[in-house]
Amino acid sequence: MSARWRAPAVEEERRALYNGSRSVGPNHPHFFPSANSAPPPSVRLGLLVASGALAPSDPHTSDIRRSFAQVLGAGRMGALIADLTATEGRQWSAWDPRGRISFSAILATGDDDPAPVAWARFTPADPEWAGYGRDPRCAELTVYVQPRDENGPAPSQGIARWHRRFAASLDALAEFADRMLAGELRLEVTDDPAMKAAVWLEADPDLTELVGTTGARRLPGSMVRKEFGGYAVADPSGSSASELATGWVRQMCDDALHLDDYEALLITSAS
Repeated sequence: MSARWRAPAVEEERRALYNGSRSVGPNHPHFFPSANSAPPPSVRLGLLVASGALAPSDPHTSDIRRSFAQVLGAGRMGALIADLTATEGRQWSAWDPRGRISFSAILATGDDDPAPVAWARFTPADPEWAGYGRDPRCAELTVYVQPRDENGPAPSQGIARWHRRFAASLDALAEFADRMLAGELRLEVTDDPAMKAAVWLEADPDLTELVGTTGARRLPGSMVRKEFGGYAVADPSGSSASELATGWVRQMCDDALHLDDYEALLITSAS
């Protein structure tokens, strides 16, 4: 499934994801920041999709856990995560079960792996649970990834690579809605409210830990930010994932990295 996208038209559309997927913290001890060190660079994906609610016992809870892990590791989502971090020898498995309220998983070498490289949580729509800023009409997905290679934190990647990753993120999130909700769970997926997606980058001391800026000039007197977020709302009359990703890159370069002469680097991402 592919989708067309637009930027949020009102603050409420952006805030819907920020209050949910952005504020959710991974619940594995490896991801808790040490008091003596900065948290490693991370990429977080967020998705809100209007859908029907789960039936009380169908599909079985165990089947939902298995389906969630399979969808995370397959298709566009699996390819995106493999581009972001080291996945060889690792697989998705259930973590911290919470009945049918939400389903979490980690990407690790096994149950005893002390350092998984990614975590995800899927929360089905639930008309009875509207607290903490949640929209009870919507299913929610959060995917948290620490970019790594086999030697440790992955090196920063250039602007063109991040353009492709942003576009791939939108495609992967749209496909998740189709494969997990409509496919595995056989739930009705609707456009009321419209599907929303986001990608957040966070790094310390600043975003250049994730985004390489070789070939562009940082504007004098500027300070590079530690985080960047791109937001999208599904709209049949909107732009392609690649076109919207171009807008995200421009926003990141202008407002977070404060770069000059980056346009030529962005053009290369179309090749």
